[in-house]
Amino acid sequence: MAKKAEVETKFAALPVARNLWLAGLGVYGAAFDEAMKRSEGSRKRAEELFDTFINKGTVVEEQTRDAVSKARDEVTKARETANLNLEGQVEKLRASLKFPFVPTATRVEELEAEVAALTKKVNTLSRAPRAAKAPKTAVKKAA
Repeated sequence: MAKKAEVETKFAALPVARNLWLAGLGVYGAAFDEAMKRSEGSRKRAEELFDTFINKGTVVEEQTRDAVSKARDEVTKARETANLNLEGQVEKLRASLKFPFVPTATRVEELEAEVAALTKKVNTLSRAPRAAKAPKTAVKKAA
């Protein structure tokens, strides 16, 4: 019978152990639920912040593109103006020097046109004498 008492004592301790186990699961479940509530709020805030950052980034990107485009246009205009001013200054310098070996851009174009015209005349003149000369045939004398 001693064994029966021991078994009854062991079974009497089972509800206490089970209750301890269930209490532990309850603590875990409550902590899990609380963590889920807090993480859900954090997740929503993180998503809102992320969307805000995307919108702000879009605005900054657009402003940056506009600024770069304006700067590029201004640099292009400034470069063109500087090139025109430089070319004008070079032309004035060349004109003031009046050396025959420092022609202006327009004089170079005039000379190129003259050379082309002279080349054309030379080519036509060099072909003309050949065409004017007829091949000579030997005339046989009648005996």
